[in-house]
This record gives sequence, C-alpha cells and structure tokens, in this order.
Amino acid sequence: MSALVPAMTTDVFGKWILAGEHAVLRGCPALVFPVFSRRLTLTYHESREPLSVEFSGEHGNELRLLFWGVVEKALEMTGHARSESYGHFAIESSIPVGAGKGASAALCVG
Repeated sequence: MSALVPAMTTDVFGKWILAGEHAVLRGCPALVFPVFSRRLTLTYHESREPLSVEFSGEHGNELRLLFWGVVEKALEMTGHARSESYGHFAIESSIPVGAGKGASAALCVG
C-alpha cells in the first residue's frame, strides 16, 4: 500500500472589477484587482476514504451548493469518477457568494 502524500493548501483572493465586468464575457478586457481582505483557503488531504468536504469561515457554508458541481466537472475533465476518488477537502472562505467578489472563481482556481 502506498504512502499518503502531505496535505496541499492554497489561498485564493477575492476580486474587484473596476471596469469591464460584462464586457469581459464578450472577449473584451477588464480592469480587475485582488481583494486581499477576502480569501478562500482550500486544503486537500489524501485519504483512503471517499471524497468529503468541510466548510468553515464567514462565508464557507455558502459554497456548499457550488462545491460538488465544480468537483464533478473537474473529475469529468480528467476522466475520473467520483466513486473512485478519495480524500478530504477543507474550505475556509470569507468571500461572499453572489456578491460579484469572485467566490465561485476562487473555488475553481483553488
């Protein structure tokens, strides 16, 4: 049996779009700045248990509806099945969902 790898952790910050929020969807440029006071920290621990997740932080629980859709898409893109995937995610977020601050983008990048 192979050894488990150490945990992987990444921080992704929120965003503020000064100009071009809708134009960027049509291929035009936008002026975007990171919001360092809003952050999503994603930690992945390898395990031999089926995929699981825990949410924490001021807005962590708001990501519950988005999380599995993002994971399912990532698994599909890499040719893996959820039933054959193992590990544990811990997500702490202070980025509000639905406020245009980049919560879903931060989750995808993380």
